Amino acid sequence: MEMRIIMNHPISAIKKAARRILGSYFFRCAVASFITGTGILLIFNYVLDGTMQVENAFDTEQFYQALISGTSPDEIINNIYNNFRSLAESAGYTAYMAMLRRFALATIVSYLIRLMYNFLIVYPFEIGSNRFYMDAHYTEPKYRTLLIGFKENYLNVIFIQFLRHLKVFLWSLLFIVPGAIKSYETFMVPYLLAENPDIDRHEVFRLSHEMMDGNKLNVFVLNLSFIGWLVFSAVTGGLAYIVFVAPYYDACLANIAMRIKSGYNNRSEN
Repeated sequence: MEMRIIMNHPISAIKKAARRILGSYFFRCAVASFITGTGILLIFNYVLDGTMQVENAFDTEQFYQALISGTSPDEIINNIYNNFRSLAESAGYTAYMAMLRRFALATIVSYLIRLMYNFLIVYPFEIGSNRFYMDAHYTEPKYRTLLIGFKENYLNVIFIQFLRHLKVFLWSLLFIVPGAIKSYETFMVPYLLAENPDIDRHEVFRLSHEMMDGNKLNVFVLNLSFIGWLVFSAVTGGLAYIVFVAPYYDACLANIAMRIKSGYNNRSEN
């Protein structure tokens, strides 16, 4: 049975509910969003990616000497380019290609480690963050909730998250629009996982597909409404995003997800 769940709640009501949560638990929400999004995890990703590429492309001792001496990342990248160029000019084609292969291998290894890190750590944290903000609508959220993706059926959580991102990636190969549509179609997957980490993979994608039928535009408009906040965050060097915009946005997404699910359940019962 085809089921279209058209929301009647305006974006203003969603944002009002999110501001109410921040008004009650602002510090907790700011810390939660920092831990699971824009702070520790992004820094770790950057450091991991940068060090893997540089350490494998060049001598490890030279790399650490550069760091100790206070060499900036831009200077290190320039050194990489200069080394490639000088090697090509002095050592010939064979040595140059060997250097390229070494650098390519280091980049691939770094990417794979970063990818595994996202699936094994970042995405379970996403589930915990979703549950944290959903709980905040009813009670004081607990920091331990952020770990729910690790503590409750961890393998199922990361497997379903892997499938979700794989689907979006494959559809994105067709063009940007199909990928965006698939992203919104699977929007409810991490929220359904947050409520029930044991949910079957076929069931969670079926439910998300049905719930988002007629609601993709609602979520898109909500995302669009944050463009001004993102510009403001850029002007403040990302500080506004970490302190306020990230928890505000996370709370709004949790609220709209709860409304979508509630509308779906009410429609199913009728």
